[in-house]
Amino acid sequence: MNKISILSPSLADKIAAGEVVERPLNVVKELVENSIDAKASKIEVIIKDAGRTLIEIRDNGCGMSKEDAILSIKRHATSKIKTDYDLFSIQTMGFRGEALSAISAVSKFTLMTCEQGNVGTKLVCINSEVESIEPCAMPQGTIIKVEELFYNTPARLKYLKNDFSEFAAITDIVNKLALANPSVWIRLTHNDKVIFQSNGTNNILDIIASIYSVSIAKSMIYFENKTNDFVIKGYTSDINISKANRYSIFCFVNNRFVRNKSLSDAIIKAYHELLFENRYPYTVLYIETDPTILDVNIHPTKQDIRIAKEQELTSMIETTIHESITKNKPVNDIKIKQKDINSQGFMNFDIKEDETNYQVSNDDSLILFDKKEYQKTTSEYYPIGQIHGTYIIAQCEDGFILIDQHAAAERIRYERYQKLFLETHHSIDLLVPLIVDLSIKDYQEVISHLDLLKEVKIEAEPFGDHSIKITHIPYYLDKIDLNLYVDLVLQQIINNKKIDLHELKDYAIATLACKASLKANSYLTTSDMEKIIHDLFLCNNPYTCPHGRPTLLKYSLSELQKAFKRI
Repeated sequence: MNKISILSPSLADKIAAGEVVERPLNVVKELVENSIDAKASKIEVIIKDAGRTLIEIRDNGCGMSKEDAILSIKRHATSKIKTDYDLFSIQTMGFRGEALSAISAVSKFTLMTCEQGNVGTKLVCINSEVESIEPCAMPQGTIIKVEELFYNTPARLKYLKNDFSEFAAITDIVNKLALANPSVWIRLTHNDKVIFQSNGTNNILDIIASIYSVSIAKSMIYFENKTNDFVIKGYTSDINISKANRYSIFCFVNNRFVRNKSLSDAIIKAYHELLFENRYPYTVLYIETDPTILDVNIHPTKQDIRIAKEQELTSMIETTIHESITKNKPVNDIKIKQKDINSQGFMNFDIKEDETNYQVSNDDSLILFDKKEYQKTTSEYYPIGQIHGTYIIAQCEDGFILIDQHAAAERIRYERYQKLFLETHHSIDLLVPLIVDLSIKDYQEVISHLDLLKEVKIEAEPFGDHSIKITHIPYYLDKIDLNLYVDLVLQQIINNKKIDLHELKDYAIATLACKASLKANSYLTTSDMEKIIHDLFLCNNPYTCPHGRPTLLKYSLSELQKAFKRI
């Protein structure tokens, strides 16, 4: 008896359907994308019982003839590609010709469609078999009803999640399709209740407001850029708005929602030192490029994608978004006024002048300010006290700000060390070398990255079986626990196998800034507080520490008056 046999067409269809249709959301995605490919300007998605009972898609697209309607439910029947070349220049949502065949294999399937000026066609299909074909009266477009999904594959039905989870997934995919196609009117109804509707006016912010809220839409910042190979544009939230996961980062390539970790990582890196660790922005990124540099044929759902020249693209994304959000100041009504630096003993430090800079020495630190900016300006805020030795209260004409003195000191030192990192290229000898013992595994990792250590001004060499000897350190390491600093940098290398030089430099600078900065529960004089305020507002980004925490919060006088019921 033969061990190998040919599957029946019905069983083969069910197995193939599993690659495309795992959950109700897959049905919605495939059918709505077909409507978009059919040039529909209006699409209605009608759901009952999270898609178990009914998924109905109505559109006003081009429709199909009777002959095409019959062919459309056959496997590998498609109008999207005809040659090998077409496969590598995909410009439509669907192209495999599997969707309708797969869906009709695991549901009670009804297709009604009509081309302009022709009589419509109604096709009923059950268990991959056509039950009836008959004419019908309907306007141009297509209606597809998918009833009792997975009725003939109970194992798959068993593994569906609860209705709340399944419908949440459907809502998510409809939101993505609406963002990808803002010129298309899309309405989602669940159990006769309208859940979501886009207006089809090509306004991305309106869709963002519908998905999230008006306040989030108002926080969004527009960005755009282009090269010979890519055009990028979109919206991203300012640093006052964030969430605890990356699920609100949407990337679209040629109007197709895609999953590509490199793209989302580039967006997240753009917020480095602007958002706190494990906080993520709301972002809608659109990428336009030649289809020939894309490979969308790596997964049946077509959401995973490979991109040629990916490094060029991700670098542009990171730079463009970072520049856009840093230009948009979250405390945008801070005013600058002239003030005599010597009045009231303001700024307790000595100033030495050269041709281009003021060298401001304070304790054992050195700060360089451009002459055009220093003395000339200072913030209008002046300190009136501290809270718990941790927060500075500074008053202005229309309210007050609270400053986290440690976060502010971190930002000041971070930008100071950044400048020193760029301007100096040497380290100093340690009179007594620092010996660091490591495990055998960690030793091998560190030894292979000694060149990275040297780039952050730490020179080391092997010492014994699995120890290293630190011989040089950055010359400006002041008030730093050297053992702790070196250990932190080494652990960053050990724990991040793919760490690059840029990341390590930034981590080293941020660590220096943090460990050398003013701590909480440190009581300050008025002069100390004035200096922190002044130095903070001279920073390029005075609003967050290097780890993304806010350095200050502003409260207006009107907010106080409302709180006390005065207005």
